Formats: sequence, structure tokens, C-alpha cells
Amino acid sequence: MALDPGVVVWKTLLTACKTHGNIDVGERAAENILKIDPTNSAAHVLLCNIYASSKRWEDVARLRSSMKEMGLRKIPGEDIVVPLTRLCCSFTLVVAQKLKTQVSYFLDELSMLYSAKTRLQSVEQV
Repeated sequence: MALDPGVVVWKTLLTACKTHGNIDVGERAAENILKIDPTNSAAHVLLCNIYASSKRWEDVARLRSSMKEMGLRKIPGEDIVVPLTRLCCSFTLVVAQKLKTQVSYFLDELSMLYSAKTRLQSVEQV
């Protein structure tokens, strides 16, 4: 069973292409992103950066013009919002687990102290 990669997979590949200067694969990745989501500004910007790194200024101008016509603008930090949200949720879960352990330990200690006090009081009454 073949699995169709989503925007995240294609965007990851596109980012790798930017890092390694692979224009051909980068163009294919951007094309696939834009098939799924034609208004994905990050794909346009990443591809534009790939072209700029390779000094393909005509392609940069064409792509920026296309973005302008479509009314697309790169939202600063857009690409890191979801990963940070996932990270924060994971971090919160870890902290909650540790806190649960500490609270549980504290309650056990209180229970032991209460039991010891109760036993002491019952011994004193005898």
C-alpha cells in the first residue's frame, strides 16, 4: 500500500533541498506542496531562497511576482508554531508526570506521618 506524503513531508524535503542546494528536487517538492496547498507561502519562500542561493535571480523575481499576484506573504515563525506546540505539549506531559510522582510521594509521606501519629496517640491512651 503506497502512502501519499503530506505537506509536512514535502516541506521537510524542501528545507533539506535549501540546505544542500538541490534545486531539481526542491522544485519537485515545492510543486507537490503547492498541489496540496496552493496558498502555502512557506513553499514559495523556501523555493525562492533556493533560487537566490543559486543566483537564479529571474526565477526569484518570477516567484516573488507570483506571490504578490496571489496576495501571499510569509508569516514570520509560521513553520515553527506546530512543532513548538507539539514540543510544549510533550514537555507539559513530562512535567505533569514528574509532578504527579512528587505529589504522590508527598501524599504517601503525609499518610505515613498520620498513621504514626495515630498509633502514638493510641499507645498513649493505653
